[in-house]
Amino acid sequence: MTTKSKKNKLDKMSADTSSCAICNCKGNYKILLHSTLRDDYSDINMENFSARRLPDRVHGTIVRCVKCNLVRTLEVVNPIFLSLLYRRSDFTYKDILENLTRTYMSVIFKAVKYLEKKKSFLEIGCGNGFLFKDVVSLGFKNVVGVEPSINAISFAEEHIRPLIKNTVLKDNIFPPASFDMLAGFQVFDHIQNPNKFLSVCYDILKTGGILVLMNHNVNSFSAKILKGKSPIYDIEHPYLYGVDTMRSILIKNGFDVVNSYNPGSYFSLRYIARLFPLPKKLKMDIINSRCKFLDITVKTHPGNLCLIARKVNKKST
Repeated sequence: MTTKSKKNKLDKMSADTSSCAICNCKGNYKILLHSTLRDDYSDINMENFSARRLPDRVHGTIVRCVKCNLVRTLEVVNPIFLSLLYRRSDFTYKDILENLTRTYMSVIFKAVKYLEKKKSFLEIGCGNGFLFKDVVSLGFKNVVGVEPSINAISFAEEHIRPLIKNTVLKDNIFPPASFDMLAGFQVFDHIQNPNKFLSVCYDILKTGGILVLMNHNVNSFSAKILKGKSPIYDIEHPYLYGVDTMRSILIKNGFDVVNSYNPGSYFSLRYIARLFPLPKKLKMDIINSRCKFLDITVKTHPGNLCLIARKVNKKST
């Protein structure tokens, strides 16, 4: 390996000290997929840390814990470099916000039924705050978000921009017991330290408050059929969850899971083509086609999961 390659490796990757976030074991795992990363990690860049990009099949070594079934990647992106990637990432999904709003609001509408009060709401990874107006319409008075991408926030409407903190969720950015509801859409499987993330969520939720998380389901039918070609196997995902492992890690961190289900998603036919492992030329022809038929929106179940959990007495980990 050249001196430059060694420097890239040190800059982009942390030492492999990863352990299972649920049972804490390190070596007791089964390899599901071998790494596709280059030796110098030059394929890790801002493009593959921008949300809703074209799947590029860049991922580390994917393993499943033999003890608790949690799926994780052994290679870990350096947290400092990771923060820079998300901060500089592009807002690449502004053309599909209408369908994302329909999808995510259907989840929020189901979750608010478990709330006694609807005063304060925080979206984790809120993009340009495209959900805020609809969330306010449900009765929430205080609606805010956190978003690491500077570019995403720049696309927020002027009156929404001050409501978004340009950061990731971490300690001390909100007082304890600030919110009745927290929501994270396609965020949780991006988190390198999910126990710390859930600890912060627990602290800033009010007693009886609701946490709703929607993310990829590693045990879904689509993941099983597509296997290594599934877009969920990605360098952005240090962990991948099924319903069982999501339940386990939420319970470990003091939450009571009140509902878990397979949420529907609204996609255009054009966008569905983006997700499938089609030949590159065919995929780009479909994406760039002027055919209006491809813009028809359908409701589908692409392989996600949603868990709604309530803050209860915290259990020791």
